Amino acid sequence: SAQAADHGGTGMDAEAMAATQAEAELRRMALVEEQQAKQTALEVEEELKRMAEASKKEERERAVADKLAREQIEAEKAQREKEQRESKRRAEKAEQERKESLRREKDVEEKEKKERQKQAQQDREQKEREQKEREQKEREQKEREQKEREQ
Repeated sequence: SAQAADHGGTGMDAEAMAATQAEAELRRMALVEEQQAKQTALEVEEELKRMAEASKKEERERAVADKLAREQIEAEKAQREKEQRESKRRAEKAEQERKESLRREKDVEEKEKKERQKQAQQDREQKEREQKEREQKEREQKEREQKEREQ
């Protein structure tokens, strides 16, 4: 009976030990799962941080690229406007030179016309003087002839 009790007691001890071992194994598994869950959560958090950083970096790069593109467009626009102003200035200058040239030509023509008129006037006056001189000589000639006849 004592032996049976021993066996029973030993049996109970073995059962208790087995139960304790099972509990320890369950706790260990729970700890491992908890560690894995924490590790996974950390990895997910790190990946989200990396993605956020990458997204921020992309956003910054896109902002820089957009700014550069806007500056390029502005520079091209400014260049076009400058070229248009230059072209307009050259056209105005050419028009001014054309007008100036026409004015000079007109001045020269006007001067030549006045010269011709002056020359024509001088020619007329010269002819009139010559005509008067001839008439004067003819009158004097006639008067001399008249006096000679009267004598």
